[in-house]
Amino acid sequence: MRITMTEHDGCFSFEMAAETMADAALLTRYATNVTDNVRNAGAYANKDGTFNGHCVLAKRRKASSDIVRRK
Repeated sequence: MRITMTEHDGCFSFEMAAETMADAALLTRYATNVTDNVRNAGAYANKDGTFNGHCVLAKRRKASSDIVRRK
C-alpha cells in the first residue's frame, strides 16, 4: 500500500494506492466499513531521527466482510 500525505489550507489528506490485490481488498473493506470518527491521531520524532505518524479511524459496529481477508 502506498500512502501519500498532503497538507491543504484547512486539512490534511491521506491518499492511498493499492499495490497488490490484498491491498485492493483492504481498501474496499475500508471504504465499506470506515466511519468519519477519528479515534486517535499523532506524530512522533524518535531519538534515532525517524518520524512516525498514525491515524485511527472508527469502524462500523456491524462491519461487512464481503471481501474476505486472506493471509
